[in-house]
Amino acid sequence: MRNKLFAANSNGLFVVVLGSDGTIKRMLIQNLQRELRGTFKDIVYFHFMPRLLRRGGEGKPVTNPHGKPPRSCFLSILKLIYYWLDFNLGYLFKVRPALKKSALVLFDRYFDDLLIDPKRYRYGGPMALASLLQRFTPRPSMWLLLDVPEEVIFQRKQEVSLREINRQRKTYRQLAFELPNAVLLDATLSVAETTAQAQDAILSYLKAHASTHQRFGFGKLERNALEYLDLSLGAKSEQDGQPFYYLGLPNGRGFLLPATTPKIAAAGLTIYTPQKKRTKLTKSFLKSCIYLGIANLILPRYHLNITALYKELQNVFKKDNISLSVSLGFFGPHRKPVIMVMDERGNALGYVKVGWNEPSRRLVENEVHAIQELAKFKTPKLILPQIAAFRPSGKWYLLCTYPQIIQSGEMLSQDDISIYVSVLCSLAKAQTMSCSFINSEYWQTIYQRLEILLKGDLVPLYQKTTIMRMVSCLERNLSTTILPWVWKLGDFTIWNTGLDRNNGRVSVIDLEYARPNWLMGWDVFHFLNSIIAKRKEVDDQQTLLQQFFSEIGVTLDAQYFHLGYLLDLMTEWYMTWYESGEYPNSYSFREFNRLANQANKVMDRLSCL
Repeated sequence: MRNKLFAANSNGLFVVVLGSDGTIKRMLIQNLQRELRGTFKDIVYFHFMPRLLRRGGEGKPVTNPHGKPPRSCFLSILKLIYYWLDFNLGYLFKVRPALKKSALVLFDRYFDDLLIDPKRYRYGGPMALASLLQRFTPRPSMWLLLDVPEEVIFQRKQEVSLREINRQRKTYRQLAFELPNAVLLDATLSVAETTAQAQDAILSYLKAHASTHQRFGFGKLERNALEYLDLSLGAKSEQDGQPFYYLGLPNGRGFLLPATTPKIAAAGLTIYTPQKKRTKLTKSFLKSCIYLGIANLILPRYHLNITALYKELQNVFKKDNISLSVSLGFFGPHRKPVIMVMDERGNALGYVKVGWNEPSRRLVENEVHAIQELAKFKTPKLILPQIAAFRPSGKWYLLCTYPQIIQSGEMLSQDDISIYVSVLCSLAKAQTMSCSFINSEYWQTIYQRLEILLKGDLVPLYQKTTIMRMVSCLERNLSTTILPWVWKLGDFTIWNTGLDRNNGRVSVIDLEYARPNWLMGWDVFHFLNSIIAKRKEVDDQQTLLQQFFSEIGVTLDAQYFHLGYLLDLMTEWYMTWYESGEYPNSYSFREFNRLANQANKVMDRLSCL
């Protein structure tokens, strides 16, 4: 809500440039002002803060940033509050109006800089207070963080010690790794090359937001969604059609809930599986409204004719009186509906994935093949989906599976996570083949993708730089190493799996991206990432990785495989967009940026930069 307050209705772009003194920030900003003049209606520049409460210009250049002692605690707090008010009021009265006029707003430094280098601002107060106020400061659309080795910075400017420059650089890099909309730029390149990468990052951001389909508002079913329903399900809006409530989410996901009775509608809400506390509360609230009979006040009601699909599913599950609850899926090339089929009491009879176009049909076919192949291995602790029917005929490829009865695995303890890792170990040991890294199917596939991706303009320049460093790091350290290659389940996450704690078994419900003879540890990293996305950390992660790789008999640093996982995920997703002929939407742009930042962090640990 905080970010929505400051970003709503903004047509321009809000960019902050950060970096230590000596990282060509000013030169970069001047170049961006010149190069992007025709892209935006105006370009507005601020140094550190909007200066709504402070008259005059920027003042004299700072030549000795740590020359003066910190202010007293009391004065520091007063100054901090003054800064915070200027950032917030300045945003409302100077920055936001510029954004509404489609301007590019550039900041050289920002409030966060005070947390990284408090001595520069003579801040001697509690850092906890500064961190708290930072959370309630307007956040930019994009961060550009300039990275230069400390020795190079020290050669350019000797204003602070080499040790302090090293500390600042590590802190700036850590900030880049943590922010999903941060771009880490290599400022050891020439000014022209650095400018080109920064300009490309900004233009890529604009393209991504321009290509994003109109999002579903909370409740409103947009025209593009109705067209998608017609294409994917054959559903047409008709007065005598079946009644559905529509639940639309801000992230673009949408759900159709059967509106025949409150009991069936509430049961249909099961298909919506929120992961965060706030969204779980929202789901509980909606369920209460449905039972109270006031759902019409919150969720719009539509009548859709889906007779053909309805009859097909009646035949599959051998039941006349069924109800359908539909997840419309995420925006993207592989978007497909998933249907929960229920009986007259709201009990789930099964789930149906609908392949309706070429990309989604390939995924459905691959899942069927993966289930059949994985069932051949003796892995009793891994529970695979049970296929009720596979109908690859006519317009639809329907994969129907029975519900899996398991205990919830949402709140996982460290022992629970160990069970997941142990199950993946048993799968890895059940089927392996060995060959050198460079001759593996995995590495050949990576190179085939790169031959396409590096030639076009789909991948931003700064991410191409990161990808090539990933390739170089892996080739330099793993090239001729003989490794075992195992099954990759593909989407083994906390929300796509379930845990039977009593029997130490794990069920998986999504195998669309599964494939054999792939990189070791892929599913482990993917699973741990899904936990981190939910609760920000995994206790003793290194021990879990060591448990996995030692059981397979691999002694190499697990971070090399983590880097290989990120490279595969990043290039596979880009190829999906390439094959669709579309440009990645804003959600995918953030995800690609997050993966690039993670890769830079891993390469830091491996000293590959």
